[in-house]
Amino acid sequence: MVNKPGVLAQVLGEFAQSKINIIAMTMMDSVEHGVMRVVFAAPEKTKEVLSRLNMPYNETDVLCVDLDNRAGALAAVTEGEPFVREMQRRYRVLRDMACDRLSRCARVELVAPQGAFYAFPRIEGLGDSFAFCRQLLLEKLLPRLGQR
Repeated sequence: MVNKPGVLAQVLGEFAQSKINIIAMTMMDSVEHGVMRVVFAAPEKTKEVLSRLNMPYNETDVLCVDLDNRAGALAAVTEGEPFVREMQRRYRVLRDMACDRLSRCARVELVAPQGAFYAFPRIEGLGDSFAFCRQLLLEKLLPRLGQR
């Protein structure tokens, strides 16, 4: 694909006008040209559009894995259950540390969560809970996810 203003927009506009959904896309460019790698929902229809635009293309088999949008999803697929169990263990340690520290505070009521990785303390007389949590993080009184 020629690397000029508007070329990518034109190509994507043609896909949109032809109602072709893009499942995944990457773009690499240099001064003179760009390479767009795309997974389409309708490959045959896509080839017609690319031919009509006189746009050269190659077809390649790819493996598509639909993952949840959450931390550790790809690692769970590539590294398996041991990784997931270790990640859960680390999150539980952090949660338990936060619950322990909060439960020692005056005017804090906390029911320790059994299966969740978060806690919702009730703080007597507190007006702005978001500001309070931000202050706890800034003063390093509570760990951020991923910290030990």
